[in-house]
Amino acid sequence: MKAVAMILPGNDTLIGSAFDDTLYGFGGNDVIRGGGGDDIVFGGAGNDWIFGDGVADWMRGQAGIDTINGGAGVDTVDFADKGLAVTLILYRVSTRRGQTSVVTLLLAGGALAALAGALTGVLV
Repeated sequence: MKAVAMILPGNDTLIGSAFDDTLYGFGGNDVIRGGGGDDIVFGGAGNDWIFGDGVADWMRGQAGIDTINGGAGVDTVDFADKGLAVTLILYRVSTRRGQTSVVTLLLAGGALAALAGALTGVLV
């Protein structure tokens, strides 16, 4: 089962289900939680807080200064629509009960290779 939810412009809170959801934040400073399942989350305009919460989530913050937390599992954070003007701060990459958290970053125009050369440390 897959659910699609969209919220109106403004500051909203959206919480997904235990299934695979597609969630759209649109305008405003939103808080979006994917819930269980493999979710697709778009933050939209505004300074959003996005939480994947599921197993393998795909998240795109879009316009604004967004905070993205993938949660457990192997997640993808897509910055392809940002061009090269991305500031990325990795707060924590950790292990839990023998499992390693993995984050995949997608950047426009092959910028991931340039980013890899600019990383100065990894937080564990």
